[in-house]
Amino acid sequence: MNEQATTPPCIIVVFGARGDLTKRLVMPALYNLRRSGALGEQFAIVGMDHGDISERSWRTMM
Repeated sequence: MNEQATTPPCIIVVFGARGDLTKRLVMPALYNLRRSGALGEQFAIVGMDHGDISERSWRTMM
């Protein structure tokens, strides 16, 4: 029997979401995990930071 292991639902909260560390290391690592299948369909990222910025603007910065 060849069943793939399913990952449980998960939410990651990134504090300092507009920061350099997030842009250079955290987001690329999460992207690679998702591409490799290590993160399931029920995975979400919540970004926290000071200041007011739209989701679209944040995605463009990343």
